[in-house]
Amino acid sequence: MPGLPPQTDWLLPPALAQASSADAERLMAEGIDLANQGNFQEAVALWQRALAIYQRWHDRENQAIAWVNLGNGYFSLGQYPNATDAFEQALAIAQSISDGQNQVSALIGLGNLQDAQGFYRRAIDYYERALAIAQRHHDIEGQMMALGNLGIAYGSLNDPRALDFFQQALSLAQENDDWRRQASAWNGIGTYHFGRGAYQQAISPFQQALGIYQQLQDAYGQSLILSNLGGVHKGLGEYPQAIEYTRQALRLSEHIGDAVGIKAAYNNLGILHNVLGLYPQAIEFLTQALPWTEQLNDPAGRAIALTNLGIASLHQGELTAARQYHEQALALYRQIESPRGEAMALSNVGLVHSETGAYEQAITHFETGLAMFREIGDRQGEANVWGNLGIVYQQLGRYAESIAALQQQHAIAKAIGDRVGESNALANWGHTLLLWQKYSEAEARLRQSIGIRAAIRGDLSDRERVALFDRHHSPYENLQVALVAQHKTDAALEIAEQGRAEAFALLLATRFTTRPLAAQTQPPNLVAIQTLAQQQQATLIEYSIVLTFEGTPWLYAWVVSPEGRIVFRQQPLTGIDLTSLLAESRDAMGVRGDRTSATITVEYTPESLAQRRAKADETLSQLYDLLIAPIADLLPTDPEQPVVFMPQGELFLVPFPALRAPRGDYLIEHHTILTAPSLQVLQLAHNLAQARDFSSVLAATPLVVGNPTMPTVTLLNDGGIFAAVQLRPLAGAQREAEVIAEFLQAPVLLGDQATESAVKQQLVSAELIHLATHGLLEYGDPRETGTRDTPGAIALAPGGGEDGLLTAAEILQMDLPAELAVLSACDTGRGRITGDGVIGLSRAFMAAGVPSIVVSLWAVPDVPTAQLMTAFYRHIAQGQTKAQALRQAMLATMQATPDPVDWAAFTLIGAAE
Repeated sequence: MPGLPPQTDWLLPPALAQASSADAERLMAEGIDLANQGNFQEAVALWQRALAIYQRWHDRENQAIAWVNLGNGYFSLGQYPNATDAFEQALAIAQSISDGQNQVSALIGLGNLQDAQGFYRRAIDYYERALAIAQRHHDIEGQMMALGNLGIAYGSLNDPRALDFFQQALSLAQENDDWRRQASAWNGIGTYHFGRGAYQQAISPFQQALGIYQQLQDAYGQSLILSNLGGVHKGLGEYPQAIEYTRQALRLSEHIGDAVGIKAAYNNLGILHNVLGLYPQAIEFLTQALPWTEQLNDPAGRAIALTNLGIASLHQGELTAARQYHEQALALYRQIESPRGEAMALSNVGLVHSETGAYEQAITHFETGLAMFREIGDRQGEANVWGNLGIVYQQLGRYAESIAALQQQHAIAKAIGDRVGESNALANWGHTLLLWQKYSEAEARLRQSIGIRAAIRGDLSDRERVALFDRHHSPYENLQVALVAQHKTDAALEIAEQGRAEAFALLLATRFTTRPLAAQTQPPNLVAIQTLAQQQQATLIEYSIVLTFEGTPWLYAWVVSPEGRIVFRQQPLTGIDLTSLLAESRDAMGVRGDRTSATITVEYTPESLAQRRAKADETLSQLYDLLIAPIADLLPTDPEQPVVFMPQGELFLVPFPALRAPRGDYLIEHHTILTAPSLQVLQLAHNLAQARDFSSVLAATPLVVGNPTMPTVTLLNDGGIFAAVQLRPLAGAQREAEVIAEFLQAPVLLGDQATESAVKQQLVSAELIHLATHGLLEYGDPRETGTRDTPGAIALAPGGGEDGLLTAAEILQMDLPAELAVLSACDTGRGRITGDGVIGLSRAFMAAGVPSIVVSLWAVPDVPTAQLMTAFYRHIAQGQTKAQALRQAMLATMQATPDPVDWAAFTLIGAAE
């Protein structure tokens, strides 16, 4: 084997030719010191010399120790064949002299090699042999090592026996007052919980381990645990904390010169920034990790860094760089003979080739990786590659081969209990059949996929349901296309309804089952949809944006009349980029806002103002032509009759009241408009409103808040660093709240009085909620605020142990009796647009029990907003419905300030009554 020392005296350096055992012991100790500093290359060289001396003196016991150290050194260098040979040499010698301690060490080393290559069952066999020998020889240290490693291996298999092994190791360490082994066991317990996604449960064991390492002044151990705590907070979506823990680990590793820790910290920081979508910063950190992998001669660590660089580059659209990084990682995995790493790298290279359209090269890489996953028995890896092959064959139009590959993925996923993988395979199988224009067969597979997803979501939390639905929404769209192609347009409406706000409807139904209005959790069928329109005497409009089998985007629209008649219309979106059109419209209207600095007043010349308004009129007319003109003949002639829009995707940002007809008039001038995430949510909101006794706005118990003392929030700055930022005050919001409070003859919370704790106390009894403050659209988006949470927050005054951010997640936990919530703040109607609708403040308030929400689609101007809101409450007090009152308030404000930016921001979501 290359790298192993010879057994001949004459190859020893002259100074060591007559060296004694004491010299060998010194070399061994120096090697251990170097290894502790991460310098394994020089450590191995010293251990080789020590071994040669022990061989010269026929010192078998110390030869075994030297071989074990060499095995560990080669292992750390990623030289697995050399490590295997060294551990086997140590094992053979230890067995020949009945040296139980070194047998245990060698067997654990061999197990570690198998574990590192993903052969967990083989690793367990070695660890169990080591444990048996350690118990037979009463080797407590060996037992603790074996138990800990058994815990790691079983944890890799997601086997709950792992926790039992860690706890056995902990008990043994506690009985023997071995603090270092206690810390190791606590770390194992934390790692077990972390691996199962139980991040909160992982924190306490990691903190226990950290406390012990701090008492022992073990900087290496502290760095390891800080790194693990960074991983836990990453899992919790608490990215600023994750970055801070990782930076602490980096600083500590740099202080003690721990090259291994420095390398790991840079790599982890790169991964964190990859997750945040901050790819330039991720590339910077990962590039800093590379020299340390070279210094450590750590090809495995280098391969990991290169893989993450490939991922970041792929997201950046730098396909050539991504391919080069993944190919370099592939070469390194081959060098260290890691079949799992090689198979994953082959798949990554294949994915890059697929993105560049080099499909044949992609297929070659996928097939090679597939063979390797099969060889090592990695069924999950095998299923994933079959799925990748199925998609590539689909893109090539080789539909029979695509289906054959997807059938393989489906069969494996079903066999190993991977329900998500099973559903994905069926979804792609159905998509292939759709492209093949086998619509009936496509319908069957897509319905199977949707059925599995529905079963999975029943056991998940709301956040998990939204995430799953958002990642796997395409089967609903493809099924609509398959049904429309078969002229089953009414059935397609049922699927369009089933494919939106499903998690929201389930959340509402779950919340209200203990109330008189127990809701059905099943999405409405055609009869229920027609009944809803008839009950509410409303025109219901549901939009859906789909990609047809030709790859062309189409807009589907269903219009349900108050009599229950359903009409379907469709049109291609060829050459139309909805996202760009909406962004262009918002820019032209001048609705951008800034919360973090003083208000910036833009002075327009008469010419520039005229140009801006002309451009805004043009884009609003384009949106009318796209969304309203094809169905205009189906809209009611009575302006008081409600028209309810169910948008999808980017259409949630459409200011429907301001859409401009060819005659130059606005949609709100002819129709009473409101929106809902789905027909089912509309029905639930209507039921809830019917159950409330809200006789008069003037008789309600109101909560009015305006311009609180603003909190400090964490936002990402231009330098890619999360920093604390003070929100600017809103003098206009204060004037608005004072005017509204006077009209309602109610008290008002302003400034320091409008604390989060005070608002929470009053929310639980308020029948009417009016909040005039900042709405934080970006809260909960880790790429903006570093926190992964339900998007949306209301800015309030901090104090009393509260941070001043009333988050959507906190609102979701409340039970609110209010009939109406008016969120008179910037962007309160926006949020993260998902397959389940807009996840934000409006969803949270409705899920908390408020049937009608008035929200804004942009940063609203102060004076016109105060006028509009006063008119809104006045019309409600006169007996109009909320939807009618909002329309009249918009019309009144339009007379004073015709620019749509001043009156069209607000929309009513939910019940019109």
